[in-house]
Order: sequence, then structure tokens, then C-alpha cells
Amino acid sequence: MPDTVPSPTAVPSQSPRPVPSQSPPPVPPSGSTIASSDAPVSSTGVTVKPLATLIGAELTGIDIAQPLDSETVAVIQRALNTWKVVFFRDQELDHAPQIAFGRQFGDLTYAHPHGDTPSEDVPESYGGDTTFTNLVAAYQGLSDPVRAFVDTLWAEHRYGANWSGQRQPGAGYGQRFEQNSLVTNHPVVRVDPVTGERALFVNPNFVDHIVDVSPVDSRWILEHLFAELTRPEYTVRFHWEPGSVAFWDNRTTAHLGLQDVGQLDVGHVDVGHLEVERVLHRITVIGDVPVGPDGRESELAEGAPFVSTPVYAASTR
Repeated sequence: MPDTVPSPTAVPSQSPRPVPSQSPPPVPPSGSTIASSDAPVSSTGVTVKPLATLIGAELTGIDIAQPLDSETVAVIQRALNTWKVVFFRDQELDHAPQIAFGRQFGDLTYAHPHGDTPSEDVPESYGGDTTFTNLVAAYQGLSDPVRAFVDTLWAEHRYGANWSGQRQPGAGYGQRFEQNSLVTNHPVVRVDPVTGERALFVNPNFVDHIVDVSPVDSRWILEHLFAELTRPEYTVRFHWEPGSVAFWDNRTTAHLGLQDVGQLDVGHVDVGHLEVERVLHRITVIGDVPVGPDGRESELAEGAPFVSTPVYAASTR
């Protein structure tokens, strides 16, 4: 990676858990006063520009490679709490400043790598976007009786989940997951420990089934919830450029990296031979155990507990 062309950076966030509130505030609607109050430049010089009605904001007027004062950190944290994912452009980071930035928001642990192949030094000019969805908005978009119903549900999460009941391939990752099983029961609705908001806590990659209902009912429930959380009005789409940084909250968002890099078909002419590379350096702030609306924490059903070990302690100001 050339020093003059920093690679995109991804920073997922989960903050330590205080006692959750049982009365979630509403998601900001279109024309929200939250949007208008955050948009002006703060006293720190940071501008918060919403990118969509319900999720995503771009922060400008800040160099996150430099140490931040407590007021600037608070501005970023408030924007993250409100918009669920925030973006920075034109940042010049290597590993040490990225880690230093993350430590200002909590203890850091290992994160799984992201990457595409094969060979160029900068992100492609098109393709490879990431879409984020607001799981709080997805929950609040349900009707009152459905929200009351899903508040009571729990789901089994596992690697190699098969919520649809379709035959799954039995090689590669699937075999490794079977040999190193990790199964956890989580609430279908998770309470955000900071804002008190309730969010859908399901995704098709890890949820295997709804607990204590029939397989037919489980598929019916999950199909509806998965359709709800992918509604376009709950999403924002981010295009990576050199120096891009995304900072998101895993408790209230889900994201999908679009798999269109190197798979392009323009005018029925195969251009999949185009060689592109995107490298993202990701750090993770240690989070908390999910808690449902009734105050119950997630429960391990099988395997060894997954424990996030601090690699870098939070910085003190």
C-alpha cells in the first residue's frame, strides 16, 4: 500500500453496556430536528451531514489520525448513536493511528480480515460498495402487535445456519463449523444499552431457527423479518475511495459487501478479467452481551464461550 494512497478502513463499534431502557426513543423521521441540529459545524469544527433519512452520516472537518479531545469524541459518539454508521473521507491512516482512534471509544480486540483479489494498489472506481441497514428502523417499521410478538421470541444462532431448510454444501467452512460448534440463543429483539432503542437481532447468515416454534413457523417468521430489515428505506450505500473510513455499531446495524468486483458484465461483454484489489483494515471495539426486552441475556447452548480478549485497552483522556 503506497504511503500516499491509504486503503479504506472499517471500524465496527460496540460500547460497554449500562442498564438498558425499556422505552426506546423513535427513529428520526424525515425532516427530523436531530438531523438539522447535528448538521451545523460544532464547536469542535466537525460537521455531521446525514446521507439518508434513517441511517448514515458523513463527518467532515476532522483528522482522525490525530489525538481527539473529549468534546470531539463526544460529537462522533452522538452521531454514531443517532445515525448508526458514520463515514470519514480523505483520511491518511496507517495501523497505529487507526488503533489509537479506536481506543478512544473502548477496548479493542481482534477482527476478521476483509479483502478482495488480485492486484492493484487503490480501490476500484466503481463497484464493491457496502450497504448498511438500520435494525432499529426495521423493528420500528413492524406493526404494534408484531413488535409485541417478536419481543418475546428467541433464536438459535450458529455458524453454518440453515434457516430456510434448504440442502447446504457439506464441505469447506461447513465441515469446520460442525467440528467446532458454537451455538447461542439470542433474543430476536436486542435493547441498545446506550440509547435504549430496540433493534431486530437476526440475520440469515447466523440464525438457524426460532426457538420453541415449529420449523414451518420459524421459516415464516424469519422470512418476514429478513424482508423487513432489507427494505431500501432503512439502508445507506457507501462507495469506498482511498482514505475512506466507516465506523458502525454492530448492535443496531447489519451490512453487506456487494459482490460485484471482478464479476462485471457490461453490455453482455464479460469484463470479469479486470484485476482489482481492495484492502480494508478493520478494528473492533469490544461490545457487550445482548439483552432482550425482558432483561434476559443471551445464553450459550453449545461449545466454548466466545470471549473477546482486549488487545489494546481504551485510552484515557
